[in-house]
Amino acid sequence: PQATPGEEASKNASEKLHEKSKSGESRISKGFQKTLAEGHYRLGLRLKKKKQWEEALTQFLEASNKNPNHFKSFFEQALIYRQKQIHDMAVTCLEQALTIKPKYKDARVLLATLQLEKGNVGGAFAQLRESLGMLPDSKSGEDLGRESDTILQTIHTFIETSQVVASVMAPVMTPVIKPVIAPTL
Repeated sequence: PQATPGEEASKNASEKLHEKSKSGESRISKGFQKTLAEGHYRLGLRLKKKKQWEEALTQFLEASNKNPNHFKSFFEQALIYRQKQIHDMAVTCLEQALTIKPKYKDARVLLATLQLEKGNVGGAFAQLRESLGMLPDSKSGEDLGRESDTILQTIHTFIETSQVVASVMAPVMTPVIKPVIAPTL
């Protein structure tokens, strides 16, 4: 049987109302997820401050799981991975943060630092140039030269800082090896 125009209109209105209800639920759910993500992020910061690295990392991972656009949680993950000497994961997290927010200077500077630690001065230079908003085509040669000098000074400072940090952290991070004394006969 053919539906009457009134029945058809009622059916269409009901479907539209159902779709609006679903999209409203979706908005509420997304908002709730963002709120949860922020809660995990803040808890992660508190745990990190207490040097509870694993627990903090878990919270930052939860934050990025609840809200895949939470760029700060990716940055915090990178800091912990770097501290744990898991540089590839740190780089991956920074790249994710920069995919979400390309002008996130802290992430670019940390990525440049990681590049320097790996001995990749060119990669570090590229990240620092990007963080400063330097585009080679938009500058005169003289301006670019001055800014390049500034970047090279920044790189030099990073290298010195990394060496100081490494010398301070090395005794802390080096496992204590107790000599085994062979029994005398």
